[in-house]
Amino acid sequence: MCDDSAAAGGADDAVAPRVRALVLRAARGEPIEIDNRSDIAHSIYITYPDGTVVSLGTQLPGTVLRWTPPQDGEFVLRCWIHPVIRAALTVGAGPVSGGGSDGRRQHHGATPTDPAPAPGASPRRQAFRRVARALGGVMIATLAARGLLGARPARAAHMLRPPGALPDADFDARCIRCGLCVQGCPFDILKLADWDDPAPTGTPFFVARRDPCRMCADLPCVRACPSGALDPLLVDVREADMGVAVLVGHESCLNYKGLSCGVCVRVCPVRGEAIALREIVRNGAMIRVPTVNTDQCTGCGSCEKHCVLSHAAIRVLPRALGIGRSGANAAGRGGARG
Repeated sequence: MCDDSAAAGGADDAVAPRVRALVLRAARGEPIEIDNRSDIAHSIYITYPDGTVVSLGTQLPGTVLRWTPPQDGEFVLRCWIHPVIRAALTVGAGPVSGGGSDGRRQHHGATPTDPAPAPGASPRRQAFRRVARALGGVMIATLAARGLLGARPARAAHMLRPPGALPDADFDARCIRCGLCVQGCPFDILKLADWDDPAPTGTPFFVARRDPCRMCADLPCVRACPSGALDPLLVDVREADMGVAVLVGHESCLNYKGLSCGVCVRVCPVRGEAIALREIVRNGAMIRVPTVNTDQCTGCGSCEKHCVLSHAAIRVLPRALGIGRSGANAAGRGGARG
């Protein structure tokens, strides 16, 4: 939706050097294209004439978002992630079916939300009002955005970070929500959190059960990160710490029932090191069960993805939730002694 450089479109493009929102006058059913020619991602939402707010989701750099107005009127475009849009912004007509259209981009009356200067005011007074209005708007928008982003829930356990991610607090502070790691992933696994996702908006994640990390040897997502939120010192993907696999369903695991499965072991990219079948005695019988070596597990999620059960018996959790720590529990019986 935005571009920090000059507009690359034709003469019909609407250029807004620094705007907090964009007012778009559009007709019902008329397709609109929002072209993000910047190097950062955006999470676009639109306020309808009746006050209804609709999220259009995350728009990565270099992509075009298509939207069709459901009614006539003025629609206000904003970004959840960035309270102030410093950009050249292009809004054009979407594809039109049928003959007679040359497919050229058309201007749809998109204008910044700043009002025109009062008639008769001196140029100096007009400039002062514009500066004061802009500063006030920036402060309010920034405070509101910080409050909204700060109120987002902590990352859910099933939403895993890319390889090399710093601890959550440091990652959330350093990640600039640019989406370049998402673009860098050759398998299209990473996603950016939308407003309704249980994670800070605009931050990258993947869900192991949906699609695990493929553990690329050249770490393209880490190399694409410009802020250091993904540790640039990580050079060996086997040293990544995306989480840890935990066998959460002993009763449902087929191996624990005495059957021969072991799919989780066979699909592990570091098979024999991160996870292996170990012999134990259960109910008087010798069985072989999946056992995770937490020091070697990277949390890629392949085992969870390929578990044959409808609800995976093995799941990847953040390391702080997935493994215990030695030492006494000050709140438990052991810590209460003495």
